[in-house]
This record gives sequence, structure tokens and C-alpha cells, in this order.
Amino acid sequence: MSATVLNNGLPKYASLTGRDDATGLREYEAVYAVECDSPHDGPKTVKTAVGIPKYGDYWKTDNEVDTDAFLFDKNAEADSENTQIWNVTCTYSTATNSADGQAGAGLVIPEQKEVDLAPELEWDFIERSVAAYYAYEALLYQGGRLILNLDGKRTGGTVPIVNSAKDFFDPPLERDEARLVLRLSRAVGSYNPLLALQYANVLNSDNYLGFPPKTILLKPIKAKAVFDKGLTYYRISTEMHFRLDLWYHDIWDAGMREFISKKDRENDQKFKNRDIGYNHIKNKDKSLVSEPVLLDGKGHALVQPGDDLDLKEQVPCIWRFRTEKTMPFGPLQLI
Repeated sequence: MSATVLNNGLPKYASLTGRDDATGLREYEAVYAVECDSPHDGPKTVKTAVGIPKYGDYWKTDNEVDTDAFLFDKNAEADSENTQIWNVTCTYSTATNSADGQAGAGLVIPEQKEVDLAPELEWDFIERSVAAYYAYEALLYQGGRLILNLDGKRTGGTVPIVNSAKDFFDPPLERDEARLVLRLSRAVGSYNPLLALQYANVLNSDNYLGFPPKTILLKPIKAKAVFDKGLTYYRISTEMHFRLDLWYHDIWDAGMREFISKKDRENDQKFKNRDIGYNHIKNKDKSLVSEPVLLDGKGHALVQPGDDLDLKEQVPCIWRFRTEKTMPFGPLQLI
């Protein structure tokens, strides 16, 4: 059993009607001719034929659009002369877009008693453990006696978390991070899964909810179709995660090789006998290092392993990478 919309999928022009009154109420009708391949096909088959608008679609033709008028009723009548031809009347109205029958915002389908027009918002926090690269203060004790006190303010910045041999802790230290979360749920007239896919795990490129760009991560927007009294709408839900320190992933500038350029060899005596290009970093005793060594941000070892340096003298570099793309949140009209 199948049904095909005639006239290249377009409505029969002669049957288009419209209504527009002073209150803002607008109604439209479009009649489609549908041909079935069996005389036993009924109204359910023809109303769901490919090309027939779906409940919740807004009024749209080649020449005009009314995003506040939604399809709320379909009526199928068999042709009196041909049992395999049906006329499907699709009725649109702005009355389905607000509780009092007036034109609304074009997003929410409405019976206020059963559908929440305003979004439901819930502020919360989530906590997780994250690797810590810097500390605000470092105290070193020996036999219960304080022998070193490094304060982030005194040293001109936060204190790198390395041991007294200037080496990484393995495993690294972790700290508790509290992340602000906004959970949102609301009813909308239509849902575009391709648009939702584009915005999944994306950062805001605009100022949004009073927060600056690149501070809000939008989690995937989920949707559940709801069918109610001839209307179709969607209940969407999503979460927004907030980080005021921006969404960057930090990693030490470290490795087991350093890169020597021609300029390095010409301008710095310590590179005079090095090969141009990549060189495996060596310990002070000329043996090859077996673990990553901190770099100076220019592709060179920060210190040669084995050098006798004070902990304060080694200030490691950290790369900050952003792997999430940014897009404006305003056009989504979530809130």
C-alpha cells in the first residue's frame, strides 16, 4: 500500500484559503490530491503520504511563510468519481501557538494547561577530579621541619607541581572541580536534528546569559516528540556547563626530543655541536633521557636533567588547547 501526492507534490492552488482578523488570528488551508495504488487504502494511508505536511509544520509556500501558524488538522475525503484519488485538506492556524489564540513567538505549541510555554530551568553543580598543574602554595617538610615555602604571589605566579628533582609526579596530583550547570527543558514547535548535531558540545561565541564567549559548553539537545489532540510538538532538554576560566585543555610543554634550528646553532653556544633538526635530549652524563623533559616553550629542554638548580628557577610552560568549536547561542532561542 502506498500513496503519491499529485501535482508534483504541490497543493491544488484553487483550494487555498486564508483568514486574518484584527486579533492577530490567522488561518490557512491547503488541499492536496493524493493517488493510492489500491482502492482499499484509507484516510490514514493518504494523510501520511510522502509530501503531505506533518503535524507541527508551519505554513509555507513558494511565496509566503508564517512561522506562527502551525498545522493542527488533516482531513481526507475520497473523490466521488475515483476511489483511488483522495483530497487531503491541511489546516494551519496561529491559534495553536498561544493559550489565548493570538500569534505567539513561533516556537512553542501550546495548550497552556498541558504544555509549559516557558522553559524549565534548574541551576546545579557537578563535581569531578581533575589533574592539577599548578598550586597556590607549596610547603616542603623534612622530619616535621618546614624547609621550603613557595607562595604563588611571592614567586610572581602559581607554583608548578613538580618534585624537588624538577620531575613530574606520577600519577599527577588531582583536585576537586565544581562546575556550574544549567539544565533546561521546554516545548518547541519543531526540532531540527541536523542543527542540534551542529551545536552538540559547542562553545558560545557570543555573550550569553551574562557570560562572556567561550565559557559555556552546550551539551547535545535531545528531543521527544509529543502527539496531543492532533498537534505534534517536541519536548527538548539540554544542559549548559559553565567554566569561567574558559574551556581549555592544559598539558605540559614536555618531550624527549628538542628541535634545534639553524638560528639556534648560530646564536647559542650550547647548540653549536648539535645537529639541526630533532635531537634526543640527553642527561648531564650524556645518556639519553627515558622520560619526558620539560621544555622552554621554544622546543628546547628547560634544563639539562642532572643540573643542580633551585626549584624556583624552573618555571615550566604549559600548552592550552581548545578542541571545541564556537557558535552563537542567541539564534537558538532556548531561553
